[in-house]
Amino acid sequence: MSRAIKAFCLFALFLVLATVAVARSNKDRPNKGNKNTGRGFLRRDAQQQSCSSSGRVCAELIDYTNLHFTNNFYVQMSVQVKLEPSKNMAVTDVATGKKVYGKTLQFVLPARHPGGSPSVTHVYTFSAIKGDDFTFGGLGLDDHVGSTKAKIATDVTFRLPFSGTYKVGQGYNGYASHTGKDAFSIDFSMDEGTRVLAAREGVVISTEASNWMSKYDPDVCPKPVNRKCTTPGSDDNNVKVGHSDGTYAEYVHLKSDGVAVSVGDMVNAGQLLGYSGNTGFSKGPHLHISINRAAPWGRKDPSESIRVSYVDINGKKVTPTTGKSYEGAAE
Repeated sequence: MSRAIKAFCLFALFLVLATVAVARSNKDRPNKGNKNTGRGFLRRDAQQQSCSSSGRVCAELIDYTNLHFTNNFYVQMSVQVKLEPSKNMAVTDVATGKKVYGKTLQFVLPARHPGGSPSVTHVYTFSAIKGDDFTFGGLGLDDHVGSTKAKIATDVTFRLPFSGTYKVGQGYNGYASHTGKDAFSIDFSMDEGTRVLAAREGVVISTEASNWMSKYDPDVCPKPVNRKCTTPGSDDNNVKVGHSDGTYAEYVHLKSDGVAVSVGDMVNAGQLLGYSGNTGFSKGPHLHISINRAAPWGRKDPSESIRVSYVDINGKKVTPTTGKSYEGAAE
């Protein structure tokens, strides 16, 4: 046998022995978990805190056994957690004491209180099914604004979001753009700078006031104009107000620097929110309003609008209809 062949055989034997040694040394080490495939991720042996891609909901793993969820938003949040494959692990909902079966958790977090710390609820505990040892692979974390279970009580009212008389340019199920998740939206035609008022009391959950033009303005977006146009400054300015029942209102197309409230502000029905404009996907000055909740998991869109009635200056409930005018109460 030549020296080259002998050397090759010795090298191959060394590799085999080294592989066996490494396998034996790793036999009793904890499982390192799977590759991060979720929007948020935790591993028993790695990072102990993770947030959804929006940053609104975070999860914290304490002592490797208790999983706490935190809501940083001022409205209820719908949360979905997909557990990575784990070994010999049971999951218990601390609030109910019930075991959770399957790899998907779905629940609603209460809203963060204005001026207070993020709310914490829905603690899940991990434990071994047999013996004392278990491994936790990780989780994928996602959230939707509002509650998938939101229902508006019969005694709740929404006032018209303005003072004075304005005409409906597009009502519910409008053929132009009120379809799908926006089916129960209303467009009120009004001059730029008209005072926009809160339709219902709540907490301001988000605002945007930095945009200054419409996607339909000359030379802003390619023809035909659509929502996918991303020209800087052509998105809509808006205010979103969260309600106590897990719904939230959107007031859209406000003017540049036309927001009069800040995130975390508590507002009353009839309070000034901002000033109407013509920003975003808008062909002319108007106010777009919708009342929304989180859509059921599995839908393409994360939210859906809700059909509601509004109260006019006489206290009468009305469903604003395309082409008709309505008068709102004074501020």
